[in-house]
Amino acid sequence: MPTLPSALIRPAAPPDADPIEGMEAEPADPAEGQGRGVQEARAVAPRARRRKPAATEKTSKRGVYLTDAVWERLQLEAIRKRTNVSAIAGEVLERNLPRLRIERDA
Repeated sequence: MPTLPSALIRPAAPPDADPIEGMEAEPADPAEGQGRGVQEARAVAPRARRRKPAATEKTSKRGVYLTDAVWERLQLEAIRKRTNVSAIAGEVLERNLPRLRIERDA
């Protein structure tokens, strides 16, 4: 690699140069001058989440295959009602499936 003559190599700013008008040479605090202009950060306590009520009936894990469109609709409804997908699916099935009745011949 060829070397450049010393006349072409010079510092970006002379060491005795004055800082640009309106700007400090170095911030007094290391964190000062960083961020998006927020002057004072307030400590805000996180909102407490409500505890979900316990299920009234015994539940267990089941495997069900759903199309992506149905899954997305369940997810959106769960977000809207601030619950989980399983609760929404249970509500929909309870409303729309007939009750199981066992009849015996006498």
